[in-house]
Amino acid sequence: MIPRVVHLVYLGFSGTMSEEWATNVERWAECLSERGNEWTLKLWGNSTNWPAKYKDRVNNHLTMFEESQYNAYKTTYNGYKNNVERADFIRYVILHHDGGVYTDMDVYPTTKNIDLGPLLQTFEQFTNVQTLWAESSNMRNVTTNSFFANASGAPFLRTILDTAVARASKKYSTRHMGIM
Repeated sequence: MIPRVVHLVYLGFSGTMSEEWATNVERWAECLSERGNEWTLKLWGNSTNWPAKYKDRVNNHLTMFEESQYNAYKTTYNGYKNNVERADFIRYVILHHDGGVYTDMDVYPTTKNIDLGPLLQTFEQFTNVQTLWAESSNMRNVTTNSFFANASGAPFLRTILDTAVARASKKYSTRHMGIM
């Protein structure tokens, strides 16, 4: 089962979070509060770069590497030259560990009444799915890592993590290819 947790990651490489993204965090918080205790919002990153309202709720993403099963990934994470690669990589570690729904900071619910639960229940009930990926909004037949769901410990994300480690030393024309 995919846990009913939405994960937002802001590592703060460019400094304090933009007003737009802070608004999107608020949109997620409002949307999930409408669901009562059914859903949780989990924030990750360096709390110094989050808006004051959320600083005490931010989990340090680097603690993920303290767990023995993820310790070997720390070298890969630290070895990436581009911050966007680190941000891509850590989302896989977090969702492999915790499970839930990951969303980029620029993805947000358009209404407070949105409920992801029925979507996840349908997939779980009829397909026994452990991982759900969204199609890109601007490229047909392409999945994206900007919004996806995963059961805790699902093998698919372990495969992505291990593949990312194997590809880390290769040169790619785009900053994302070594991760995705």
